[in-house]
Amino acid sequence: MKILITSDCYLPMVNGVVTSIQQLSDNLRAMGHEVKILTLAIGMKNSVEGDVTSLASMNVNFIYPDARLRIPKYNDEIKKIIEWKPDLIHSQSEFSSYLIAKRLAKRLQVPMIHTYHTVYEDYTHYFSPSKKLGKKIAASGTRWVCKKTKAVIAPTEKVRKMLERYGIGPDGKLVPVIPTGIDPAPFNDRSKRDEIREHFGISPDICLLVAVGRLGKEKNYEEVLRYLKQFDDPRVRLLLVGDGPDRSRLEKLAAELELGDRAVFAGMIPHKEVAPYYTAADLFVCASSSETQGLTYLEAEAAGLPVLCRRDDCLSGVIINGENGWQYDTYEEFADYLTKMLDPELRAKMGESAKTHMEAHYSATAFAKKVLAIYESVLADHAAQTTKS
Repeated sequence: MKILITSDCYLPMVNGVVTSIQQLSDNLRAMGHEVKILTLAIGMKNSVEGDVTSLASMNVNFIYPDARLRIPKYNDEIKKIIEWKPDLIHSQSEFSSYLIAKRLAKRLQVPMIHTYHTVYEDYTHYFSPSKKLGKKIAASGTRWVCKKTKAVIAPTEKVRKMLERYGIGPDGKLVPVIPTGIDPAPFNDRSKRDEIREHFGISPDICLLVAVGRLGKEKNYEEVLRYLKQFDDPRVRLLLVGDGPDRSRLEKLAAELELGDRAVFAGMIPHKEVAPYYTAADLFVCASSSETQGLTYLEAEAAGLPVLCRRDDCLSGVIINGENGWQYDTYEEFADYLTKMLDPELRAKMGESAKTHMEAHYSATAFAKKVLAIYESVLADHAAQTTKS
C-alpha cells in the first residue's frame, strides 16, 4: 500500500503530532508499506529528503502555536507525489497541509482520512477575543474538516466525545479511538541519569520532578510552580524540559516565588535526546487539561516514572490512581500524593507498574496495526463505491 501522510509540522519540530507520525510511518514501513510525508518547511524553500517533502512556508504562530502558512504555488515536488500515486492520504493537521491533502485526494480520486490531534477549545486565547466565540469557531472549523474525510481517528475517548458533540460520528462517519503508541526502547537506557543530575546540581537523594513539553499558557505550568512553592520541601526539585512562548513569564514567576534552584529550566532538547531527561527524574508531573492524548505521560511511563498530574478525561485508562500514578483535583491532593511519592520504595514499585502498563497497552506496533485496519476498511469501501458508480 502507498500511503501519503500530510502534516503542518514534522522534524526537527518536536511535539505529539510529530511523534505520532514518526511512530506510525516507521511501523508501516516495517510492515512492508510505502510511506511518504508531505509537510511544511521551516523557511521559504521547498525540499525533498528521502521520503519527506517539505513545502515553503511562513511563520504565523500569532494565530496558533507553531502555525505555518504554505506559500501557495504549484511545484515539481507536488507533481512527483501525484506521479507516485498514493492509495490513500492520511491528514494530521487542519490547516495548510490539510488543504493540500484535500486537493490531492480529489485530483487522485483516493480516499482521505484524518487524525484529530488538538482540542482547539483549549487554545482559544491564541485566536479568539473570547472563549465562547473561540469554541464556536473551533467546532465549525472541525465540522468542515471532518466532512471531507472518510474516517476521523480520535487519539482518546475524550476527543471522540468532543467530536460527537460537534455532530461528527452520529452521522455515520467512522470515528475510531486509536491511541498513539510509544517505542519503549529509548527509555530503557539509564546510563545518563547521573550525568544529567550532576549537570543541574541535583544530588541523588533529591526527588526530581520532571515536566516535558512546550511551554505554553494552555499547559498550565504556572500551577506546578505555585504548588511547588506551597509544598516547600527541600527534598523536591523540578526540571522543566522544553521551550515556548510562555517561558519568559514562567521564569519570571519562578523568580517572584523565590524558588531559586528548586525550579530549573532546561530549555529545548532535541527529540532524540529527550529520553535521558525522563530517566534522570523520579516522578513526572503535569497540570495540563488541554491534551488530546498527552504522549509525554506515556513516555514517562516507558521510562519507569510514576505520574502526578491534574485529572483529565484523556487519561482514562492511562493513569490508574495508586498503581502507576495519581490524578489530582486540588492542591491538597497534589501535596498528599507527592508526600507519598517521597518514599523511594513506593516510587520504584509504581514506576515498574507504569512501565508494564505502557508496554502492554500502548506499543507503537499495536498502534500502527490498528491504523492499518482503518486504511484497509476505508479502501475497501472506496473500491465498492467506485464500482457502483
